[in-house]
Amino acid sequence: MSTPDLLGRTAELVNIPSVSHNEAGITDHIAGLFDGLAAFTLDRVGANLVARTNFGHPQRLTLAG
Repeated sequence: MSTPDLLGRTAELVNIPSVSHNEAGITDHIAGLFDGLAAFTLDRVGANLVARTNFGHPQRLTLAG
């Protein structure tokens, strides 16, 4: 298993323009990171993205920014 490049991923996200009321580009990018990951379902609510796991756990972690 490879270790994620957190610094590189952070720089990638910071370089995407996402000023208030214009977040579609970064939302599209993040949604693309989930392509092919069957363990997740994605819902778009405007420029917001909700990713849920399908593992059946009783609790979940929310990351919001």
